[in-house]
Amino acid sequence: MIAKVNVIEAISESIDEAEAVPVTTVQMSNLHLALLTYKSNWGVYPSQAEGLQALITGPKEAPVSEGWSPILISLPRDPWGHPYVYRVPSADPAKPYDLLSLGPDGKPSADDIVGR
Repeated sequence: MIAKVNVIEAISESIDEAEAVPVTTVQMSNLHLALLTYKSNWGVYPSQAEGLQALITGPKEAPVSEGWSPILISLPRDPWGHPYVYRVPSADPAKPYDLLSLGPDGKPSADDIVGR
């Protein structure tokens, strides 16, 4: 049996400040790909109520088929230990959702790192 390992999450626990932004960018890219996979499987992105947790549990608003398996085994935290913020719909009408890290201070501010 092959064990699933969240390598990016394990790496982020041992990085220094200079590596924090690149690791955040990689983690957000991985979350973006997981969200695209979810949309491909279910036809929609997770709702705001479901959040990123839906990448692990499947949709709450639709029955999960017997053969379904989680897209992620766990949700990464940013290098500062904060959960990533997922907002749907996006504040930008050209994007389906917002994905961001609140940065070192963990609060909405100028140091936030915004994904695609």
